[in-house]
Amino acid sequence: MQTLATHAERERGADSKNVFWIAELTSPEGLRRFCSRPLALGAAIFEPRIIGLKSFTKEMDGEGFCGRSSLYLEIFNGGEDSIQEIAERHSVENMRVRLSVLFMDERGDAASEDIIWLGDFKVCAAEFLPSMARLTLLDPLAYFGGRPILRMEGGAALPLIFGLIEQAPLRLISPMPKGLLDMRLDGELAPEDAALRLNNASGLPLFGALQVGDEVMMYGEIDEEARTVGSPQSPLLRPHAGYHSNGAPVRFIPEGGLAFLAADHVCRRIANIRANGFPVENATISIEKYCGRDVSVARLPQWKCIVRHAAGSSQIIFDGARTSGAWIPQIEDEAGTGRAVDDYSIATSALLNEKSPRLSLRFAENLSGYEKRLGVLTRAFFETHYLASRTSGGHTVFKAGVKKNGISQNAFLLFPEDYFSDGAVGNDSALPILVHRLDITEMALGGGDWDFFCGGANAPIFEIEFAGANGFARIADVSLILEYRPRVSETILDAMTADVEGLCAEGNLARNPAEAVRLLLTSPDFMGLPADAIDKVSFQKIHAKLDADGIIYDARINRQQTILNAIAEILKAGDFRIAHEADGVRFLPALRHPAALGETREHDFEITSALILNDEPPLCIPTRGSASLGEVCVRLPLAAVHLERGDRIRLMHEASRLNEAFGEIARWSLAEPDCIELGIRLICAGAAVWRFDDETLLWRQAFQPVLIFYIRGRAVARLEADGNFAFLGEAREGALEEQSLEQSIVFDAKRGLLYFGAGEDGNRRALFALDAGGNLLTRGEVWEYQHPPAIKPADYIQSLTFEGEDVLNFSLDLKASLMTAYRTSGALRLTGEIIENKS
Repeated sequence: MQTLATHAERERGADSKNVFWIAELTSPEGLRRFCSRPLALGAAIFEPRIIGLKSFTKEMDGEGFCGRSSLYLEIFNGGEDSIQEIAERHSVENMRVRLSVLFMDERGDAASEDIIWLGDFKVCAAEFLPSMARLTLLDPLAYFGGRPILRMEGGAALPLIFGLIEQAPLRLISPMPKGLLDMRLDGELAPEDAALRLNNASGLPLFGALQVGDEVMMYGEIDEEARTVGSPQSPLLRPHAGYHSNGAPVRFIPEGGLAFLAADHVCRRIANIRANGFPVENATISIEKYCGRDVSVARLPQWKCIVRHAAGSSQIIFDGARTSGAWIPQIEDEAGTGRAVDDYSIATSALLNEKSPRLSLRFAENLSGYEKRLGVLTRAFFETHYLASRTSGGHTVFKAGVKKNGISQNAFLLFPEDYFSDGAVGNDSALPILVHRLDITEMALGGGDWDFFCGGANAPIFEIEFAGANGFARIADVSLILEYRPRVSETILDAMTADVEGLCAEGNLARNPAEAVRLLLTSPDFMGLPADAIDKVSFQKIHAKLDADGIIYDARINRQQTILNAIAEILKAGDFRIAHEADGVRFLPALRHPAALGETREHDFEITSALILNDEPPLCIPTRGSASLGEVCVRLPLAAVHLERGDRIRLMHEASRLNEAFGEIARWSLAEPDCIELGIRLICAGAAVWRFDDETLLWRQAFQPVLIFYIRGRAVARLEADGNFAFLGEAREGALEEQSLEQSIVFDAKRGLLYFGAGEDGNRRALFALDAGGNLLTRGEVWEYQHPPAIKPADYIQSLTFEGEDVLNFSLDLKASLMTAYRTSGALRLTGEIIENKS
């Protein structure tokens, strides 16, 4: 008996009538052989009782790891000794099936050694109908060293990659119990803590590494009953200790880091590794052996973490009257009577005379851990309250500044008397309290944010010196005021993707589907057919029915063809892509979505809010480990539409950020007697920021900020996050005629021009336009690489008055301007560049 991987004797392009499926069922009662049509091979007895053999993919389990595939084997259940009777006498768990296939030659000759073994299965379930036994066969991964190692959600296999696949999913190789992916802190974790408490510590190894937020720590002791990790006797090893709030996610890190499978074969290149769309650093790529084969692996030292902050800001004041011990006043008293007051004050009413002219305030607390506790530092300044007397014949001069690493910075001179030179305060009398703020934000942010305030010899010193003083001079109060954006949550990012470039014959990339199919047919790891055989004309007529993810392609070829050309023609006509699964080669339909210039908006079915029960926005569920953006769940009336898995879907809902989304149906279930719930795997999502109709609109992607300009269903231009403005045609400066507009964006359907303008109602002028060919027409000059204007965007496209001039401003994140058009000059200013003839 031989296998497909090693068979290289004869051409396998046979007529369907010459293909025999064979199932050898082993039970405690002995061996039974079944086949799909009458067959005689020597003394072996084959019962022609196989009715059908269907591929079935088991859904992923909750842990995200599934290396199993299964088949439905349908066998005629009649006769005196039926399959059901055998199953009733013995459990189905004691039954095994060896599945094989036999190709007869044109004369109908074959021998037992020509049987091609496909694999050994065990029966995991059985369903008995009146005349049929349906056996569910489980494919143990150990029996299939040449099959994909891991499977994606919904049953899709990691593809055998022949070209470049962007955002291909990366799969964690070492399975973990679900509990290790669902751990959280029970209580806060401070930088000085030697142990932590979890919601569940069961399943953790006795020693290893944990990640809390973006901090990795080592442990050598656990108490499952108390749910604690570490102890005073065996403290946590925390090289970069930080503060973590109650409920923060905790992840276990296996020894050697996190290993992700990029493809179950050797790849040419793996790049642009991302977690939930965010770039990942410190990744290493290697070729390693798993299950007896070389695979492409990406390794990370830890999970990527993102800290999300609140939009507002908070303030903390380090003042002796409010924060005990925040400062230690050190008065340099060489010959005078300088004194420090009680411990709860910074320097309140510290009397300084000419013999003790300097007051130095040095930090007593290391503030570097406050980034973990508080959030992102946004502003820092000293606030000083001065007291002085107005004395005739001289001035009181304060010289203040911050000294860091022995260098004075941000120093200033203050003359209190000058503030009251109008005579409102008489001579020899106390002046009102004068408040001065010394802003050190730029120094702090340039010095490592919170790390700027680290203690030790390099800690900053706030220094006040009386350069000249007559009478008395006092410092009433000194405070350090820090403003920050508070931390609200930490998120572990684990939806890993990468750009994977696969290999083809002789290390080259496949240039077309025909080359990919040739490799599938001839590679010893797959079909194993001889190279010269697949080029022979072996078919008179072909009837191909290709069913891939619910999309059916039915074709008849009525001329002589080679098997290679026939498959390539089917793929090209049906626009399918290729993947390899445990049960054979899989052809997937190509999904069209509006990401590249020149593409059109295509969809098979449209779901609007009117069809969604209760008129609620779709619920977006992130899909871990998938190349998609996530999954949207919607409910529809059962009789509304007829949908198939793999159908391309367009979602619209005005109350949701997904009011323009495209995806594929990944699953469905009957939620209620008259309602069906669809799980739609999103491929792209966004929102229409302006719409003329369904074919002419401005569409902003939700997860990769880019603004796409559509005219009559075609993407003609796009504004990207780096400020580049790309379009299909050319830029024509000064080619736009004078045109008044009723609104900021107007589409002229007759001329096919999309106008953009600025100004008040009744006085709005067109500044630039795009035509259906993707040409940019401007009224003035185009300026590239311009510093963005200091506009706080309130919308993605906003007409406003800035510095006395009407402008039209474009932004993708509502934080910074990327493109601005000016009404007076007609100029178009970009932070990036113009890219013409972009396809």
